[in-house]
Amino acid sequence: SVRMPLWAAVLAAVSSILIPVLVTFSLDPADRTEPFATWYIGGLGLLGVVCVVRRRFLIGWLTLAMLIATSSAYLGLVVSLNLGLVGSIMW
Repeated sequence: SVRMPLWAAVLAAVSSILIPVLVTFSLDPADRTEPFATWYIGGLGLLGVVCVVRRRFLIGWLTLAMLIATSSAYLGLVVSLNLGLVGSIMW
């Protein structure tokens, strides 16, 4: 079937919360805006797109909302937008 299994969608939603938190707390504050530290912005944006395409619309939008909330909280909204959040929203 085309629809993503529910367990995979729930795992995606949980990952969208945990990954930014774990990446942020594992780095020094000075390194949080480096390119190697912001990979999750694009990665979780893509994960949200996959959820939407695989007909888990609510989980896909929830993933994007969590990405916006966590990246804005840890990096600041303007910095997050400059580091790729715009692209994740546009997908």
